[in-house]
Amino acid sequence: MSTRVYMSDISRHVGEGPDARARRRGARRATLSASDQLDLFFDTAPAEAGALPSCAPPLGQIVSERPRVAGEAKPTSRRLESLADVLAVLVHDRPKTNHYAQLKSAVRMMGEVLHLPLVNVPVAPFALRRLIVAANCASAGMKPKRWTQVRSLVRIALTDVGLDVAPGRDNRGLTPDWQEIACQLPTRSLRTGLSRFMSYCSRQAVVPNEVTVEVFEQFQEHLANLSLKDSPDRLYRLMAANWNKALELVASWPQVPAPLAASTRRYALPWDAFPSSFSADVETYLNRCGNEDIFADDYGPGLRQSTVKSRRQDIQRIASLLVASGKPADEVTDLATLVRVESARAALKGKFEQDGSVRTPSLGQHAWLLSAIARQWVQAPASQLKALSVLANNMTQKQRGMTERNRERLRQFDLPENVATLLYLPAKVMKNVKRKKRPSYMDARRVMLAVAVEVLTQSALRAGNLAALDIDRHFRRQGRGRKAVQTLYIPGSETKTGEAFEMRVPEETARLIEQYITHYRPLIFAGSSTLLFPGKDGGRRNEHLLSQQISKFIERETGIRMNAHLFRHFAGKLHLERRPGDMETVRRILGHRSIQTTTTFYAELPVAKAFQRYDETLSILRAAGGGLSRRRASRPVAEAS
Repeated sequence: MSTRVYMSDISRHVGEGPDARARRRGARRATLSASDQLDLFFDTAPAEAGALPSCAPPLGQIVSERPRVAGEAKPTSRRLESLADVLAVLVHDRPKTNHYAQLKSAVRMMGEVLHLPLVNVPVAPFALRRLIVAANCASAGMKPKRWTQVRSLVRIALTDVGLDVAPGRDNRGLTPDWQEIACQLPTRSLRTGLSRFMSYCSRQAVVPNEVTVEVFEQFQEHLANLSLKDSPDRLYRLMAANWNKALELVASWPQVPAPLAASTRRYALPWDAFPSSFSADVETYLNRCGNEDIFADDYGPGLRQSTVKSRRQDIQRIASLLVASGKPADEVTDLATLVRVESARAALKGKFEQDGSVRTPSLGQHAWLLSAIARQWVQAPASQLKALSVLANNMTQKQRGMTERNRERLRQFDLPENVATLLYLPAKVMKNVKRKKRPSYMDARRVMLAVAVEVLTQSALRAGNLAALDIDRHFRRQGRGRKAVQTLYIPGSETKTGEAFEMRVPEETARLIEQYITHYRPLIFAGSSTLLFPGKDGGRRNEHLLSQQISKFIERETGIRMNAHLFRHFAGKLHLERRPGDMETVRRILGHRSIQTTTTFYAELPVAKAFQRYDETLSILRAAGGGLSRRRASRPVAEAS
C-alpha cells in the first residue's frame, strides 16, 4: 500500500529536503511507500553532534548493519570499492528524491571529468584526491563553479553511504570552549586559518586545554587520509603557522606550539654554513660569467644577470646536496671540490633520490653545470671532464619536442568552447569590473591579470619579458587620434634568443591596456613606476610569481589549466590548425632563431588536422558509394586487358 504525500510537507520536518530551486517551482508530488517515507525522514534529519570515526574503512570492507539514529545515513551491506558501488547504493538503497538525484548525477559527472569508468575510481579519500587534483574540468567542458559543486556533492555521497570523509566546510559549529577562545583571535585571517582544526577538535570532544602534540599529529593524519582538499600537507602547515602566531598574540591561548617541520622543498644551506673561501670562489666565477667589461683581459660573452642568479642558486643547492650526502661543510672550500667526480656523483644521487628517483630537468641542469665549471673555471684534466660529461649524459632525460604535460594541456583546446572562453576572458573581466562604481585593489589586480592574459595571447611573450614590460620603453605610439598606431618593441638585448621583438598592438588590445593604465593600475601602485605590471612597491614582479598568479587566475575564472609559457604553444597550435605547414610564421611569432627549433616542437600539431581531413575524404567516398547495391559492390573489379 502506498501513500501519496507532498514533498514540501516532508521538507518541513527534515533538515535536507528539496533544494531552494525545487521549492520555488512549487510542491512536487511523489508516490512513496510508508517505509520509504520513514527512511527519508531519518536519512535527512538534522545531524546530532558527536565524534566521527577516526579512519575510513579499507577498500573492499563491507559496511555492517547496525542500529540507526536520526542523522545517520542508511547503512548498506554492499562492498564499497569504487564509485560504481557508491552509485549502486544511491540507486537501489536510497529514496528517489531530488537530493539523491543530485548526488547520483554528481557521481556520474565525476567519472566524466576524470575520464574513467566509475568502477575504476576508488572511494578511499586519499586515492580519490589524487585523481581530483590531476583532473581538468575544462577538458570535459565543465565550468569551475559546477566542478566545485560536483566535488562537494561527491563528498556528501561518500559520507551518505557510510564512508568517513573529512568535511569540506563544517556547519556543526564549535563547542562553547572553542567558541570562547576563537572570539579572542584578533584577525579574521587567524579565525579562518584555525577554523578547520577547531572544528576537528570540537567533533573529537577535545577541549583547548587538552590539545597536545599527539592531537596535531592525529589532525595531520586525518587530513592526509580522509580529506579531498588539494595538498593536505599545505593545509596543515598553514594551520600550524596560524596556531603558533595565535600563541604569540593571545595570552590565554593553549601553551602548546604546533610542530612545523621544515619544508622538504627547501634543502639549500645558507652561505655562511660553508667556508668563506667557497663563497669567494663562487662569486669570482660568477663575476667572470657576467663580465661586461669589453676591455678586460678575460672578457668573453657575458651571461644575463638572471642566468647568473640562477647559477648561484644551483651551486648553493649542489653544495647542500653534497653536505647532505655526508661530506662535512667545512671541507667544501672551493668549486674544485664540488666538481670532483665522487663529489658530483654523491650530490646528483641525492638530488635523484629527492626527486623520487626520476630524472627531472633540474637534475640534468645540475649535472651540466658541474661539467661546465670543471671545463671553464677549474680547468680539470681530460679524464675528469670525460667522466663528468658521461655523468651529465646519464642524468639528462632526452626530450624531443613538447613535454607530455604540455601536450596534455593543449588537448583541452580541442574543444572550441575552451578556445573561445580563453580568448574572450580579458574583455569579460573588464566588462564585469567596469560595472563597479568603486573598484577595489582586488578588482584592479583582477584587471591586471586579465591584461596580462591579453598581452600573452596576442604576443606569446616569455614570462620574463612580460614581467619587465615598461610603458615608456617598450610601447611606442605613432600618429594621433583614431589613426594612431601603437607598437610593442623589445630590443634583442632583452630577449632570450637575442632577436628583437616587434609587433603592432591590435586596437582592442591597446584600448584594454589604456583603460587598465588609466583607471586600475593606480590602485595597484600610485607612484611613479613605469612598469606595466608593477608590484605593491612599484618594482618589477618576480616572473615565476607572476606566472603562478596568471595560472591561478585563469583556472579560477574558466577552469582551464594554463601557464604563461603555454601561451606560446597555444599560439602555435591555433595558427597551424588553420594554416598547416606554415612554420615560418610560427617561427617569427615565437622568435626562434632556427626553423628547426620550431619544427621540432610543432611539427606534430597538424597531425590531428591531417587525420580530420582524411576522415572527411573517407566520408565523401562512403557517401559516393552508398547507392551501390550490395551485390554490385561485392563483385571483384575486372583487370584491365
